[in-house]
Amino acid sequence: MDEPFGALDAQTRERLQEELVGIWKRTGTTIIFITHDIEEAVFLGQRVAVMSSRPGAIRKVIDIRLDRSAAGEEDIRAGQAFAAYRHQVWSLLRDRHSQTGHAGRVGQTREVASVA
Repeated sequence: MDEPFGALDAQTRERLQEELVGIWKRTGTTIIFITHDIEEAVFLGQRVAVMSSRPGAIRKVIDIRLDRSAAGEEDIRAGQAFAAYRHQVWSLLRDRHSQTGHAGRVGQTREVASVA
């Protein structure tokens, strides 16, 4: 899935993200989800691959180990573990820009969330 929730308002996007996690839990189907949204990647992914833009290559794969058992009852996005994963991805993107001199353009790298 390539940016399927990108054009939605925030509430609809979050509701559909939660629905997608529910479908994944019920079916166990592997989903490859491409997004530029770090929070979306961390929320949906079990693994987040941070990619470089040119040449397009996976820089690092981060295993996301969030407890999703209470999803729907509590917001895992508000937890410390979520914030730490988000920061880890952001730091990788930021490091890439400081190394190449592309300050300010986060859209030049992509995150891939794989829900498996």
